[in-house]
Amino acid sequence: MGQINMRKIGWILFFLFFYLKIFAINQGTEFWVSFPRNFNGIGNKIIMITSDYNASVTITTSAGTNTYTVLADGILTITLPSYLEAIGNDSITDTGIYITSSEPITLYGLNRTTETTDGFLALPYDSLGTTYVILSAKGRIGAGQYGSQFTVLATADNTEVTIIPSVSTGSRIALQPYNINLNSRQVYQLMDTSSSQEDLSGTIITSDKPVAVFSSHRCAYIPVTYEACDYLIEQMPPADSWGLEFAVARLAGRATGDTLRIITFTDNTIVQINGVPEFVLNKYQVAEKVMTLPSYIKSNAPILVAQYANGSAFDGLMGDPSMILITPVEQFITKSRFVIPWPSYASNYVSIITTLSGVGNIKFDGNNIPSYYYSPISTSNYYYARLTISASAHTLTSDFPFSAYLYGFSNFESYGYQAGCGTIKFTPTLTPTITMTHTITETFTVTMTITPTKTKTITSTITFTKTMTVTKSITATITPTKTKTETITPTQSKTFTATIYFSETITPSITFSETFTDTPTTTMTYTITETTTQTIFYTATSALTITFTITLTMTNTVAFTITRTITLTFTITESYTVSQTMTPTISFTTTTSITETVITTATVTPALYFFDFEIIGVFPNPFKDKTEIIFYVSKETKVHIKIFTVSGEIVREEYVYSKAGYNSFLWDGLNFNQKIVASGVFICKIIVANDAGEKLYKFTKLICVR
Repeated sequence: MGQINMRKIGWILFFLFFYLKIFAINQGTEFWVSFPRNFNGIGNKIIMITSDYNASVTITTSAGTNTYTVLADGILTITLPSYLEAIGNDSITDTGIYITSSEPITLYGLNRTTETTDGFLALPYDSLGTTYVILSAKGRIGAGQYGSQFTVLATADNTEVTIIPSVSTGSRIALQPYNINLNSRQVYQLMDTSSSQEDLSGTIITSDKPVAVFSSHRCAYIPVTYEACDYLIEQMPPADSWGLEFAVARLAGRATGDTLRIITFTDNTIVQINGVPEFVLNKYQVAEKVMTLPSYIKSNAPILVAQYANGSAFDGLMGDPSMILITPVEQFITKSRFVIPWPSYASNYVSIITTLSGVGNIKFDGNNIPSYYYSPISTSNYYYARLTISASAHTLTSDFPFSAYLYGFSNFESYGYQAGCGTIKFTPTLTPTITMTHTITETFTVTMTITPTKTKTITSTITFTKTMTVTKSITATITPTKTKTETITPTQSKTFTATIYFSETITPSITFSETFTDTPTTTMTYTITETTTQTIFYTATSALTITFTITLTMTNTVAFTITRTITLTFTITESYTVSQTMTPTISFTTTTSITETVITTATVTPALYFFDFEIIGVFPNPFKDKTEIIFYVSKETKVHIKIFTVSGEIVREEYVYSKAGYNSFLWDGLNFNQKIVASGVFICKIIVANDAGEKLYKFTKLICVR
């Protein structure tokens, strides 16, 4: 029998919770951080730390060790030296950053410079792994060295790392593995120097000790045909923490949707979006789609999903590309303490995803978010809310699982990262070794036609570790005076042996046929039914002895449920017929234990200000005589509208009172003096104040063509 590939089945059951689930939030006391190169290599490397406790924080780099203090509910912001940015290509540098703390902390990284910034949520040491797959973005057209990139940071000396690049770059050949050796805090960086639209997504990284991996892009166009050139960065989760189910809300502050990228490490992965099959991917393939509606994503194998803010050239709004990893439903959390960068961006948001049970039961800075803030995600059981927030430390808490994402926009600049996430690690179920032997011996002498039937049922409950579908057909021709032994081995750990002895006083021609069928299903009982049917048509004296020995030895590391049907058919077609049918049905019951640990403490509760404000669009645009500016405010308020030229000259200024909901302002193309403005590009700035008295403003572009 040919070798049976069980990896695919194992991964499917891996995420169907036939394992022990261990849940950990992103707080920790030990972190390993690396900063891949920004566009020009001079970005500010910023670490932002917050905690529920007073904590002593120690940062170790190639320059030495420094100790800091973060106060409970406060923020510690540290700008690192510029030489800690990895700038080499296909090279090793001493640019790793090792952070420890006396109490659990949450840590974010930000690589910030003018018009090219992005950030990431750092994963604690316990969440690191030894197998990763890169997800980045396509290289910009004609970009030279400004393409996708990644870094690998070792957490221990003499770490052996194997890399299989998805594309050729420099001396590294696509799909050809190579090895590097790293010591603690050493960083290896590989850049895509190609000028095509390919990228390093799908690159495989494995190691013999835990490593931290950061995916990045020096100058991304999102989508790839729209000019932007923005920095991207995210810390990659290990492959064993990917998921099957995702809920994604559109980013606030964008007009025409966001870009999604999805990758898998399993062949024939079917990805559904809002109930419709969208992609069929083979391992390490990437799918990309502009998402115009909130989306519920489901797959039959583990996937990694990222959401990208599109560039301002795509939708004409303030901002530029950023990258956010989407938290699988399997990794939702119940508490998050997070930080918004300072100095603040023009607009800062948090998007929250939860189930119907969580709607109205999630607290932002200690205050419940009202139910009317939530909207459904397609026809799924998931809902989202989006809040405009200030640049400071905040908390989200609930008795119900949720995910949350932080992002903000300024002129040609943006950032985005997860507010928090969990990690799932899986421990296989122990598997017994089973040996079963059954022997049937029958001797008879007849002078007429006899049809005896014997049925024996054996019922038991066992646990197996793999599932398979195998069909095997064997045909052989023998003589009754010989002995034939057939050994069937469906896997390396199972042995089926059938030995048949025939004794006959005549020498007929005998045709022997054997059919083996192995079909898995998932049931909750184990039954072996063995039916022996013998139909004999002959007049001579005969002796038939049949011995079956079945040995099942199963030891594996992947737990699952299987029902197996085995049919053995022996047919002698000359002077008599012997038919043997054996039908075992095997199933089992698996018990799964889930341990979830969440640290929850009292927090300082600042005031909650719920105020949503968006510019929806301009219609028509370009315009000849007049155009209408559509905007949304969550409550009745006074709105200040300014229209000015690109050089800053104000041509029109109005104050209007707007009702809660959608509003419009009609500009007739006239200036203060009621004169027709010339053709050109104008900027519309809309200013409102929230409940705290903070002024919020947004921009949009107006194009007049006379």
